[in-house]
Amino acid sequence: MSLKSKNDITNKRLTLINVMMKQVNIQFPLRMFGLILGLFLSVSAFAQIDVKGHVKDATGEPIIGV
Repeated sequence: MSLKSKNDITNKRLTLINVMMKQVNIQFPLRMFGLILGLFLSVSAFAQIDVKGHVKDATGEPIIGV
């Protein structure tokens, strides 16, 4: 193998590594954004609760329409 072909192979490997590192650098923030978004959506889903009961005024009479 000549020196030129070894350099070409090395350059191709370095280019491939650089492309892979750029993909990792882009994917990490997207993954973090997805995780944080999922966390907020799940917390808001748990915040939805039902309250049951009767509303009465100071005299103990039920309030109509509430």
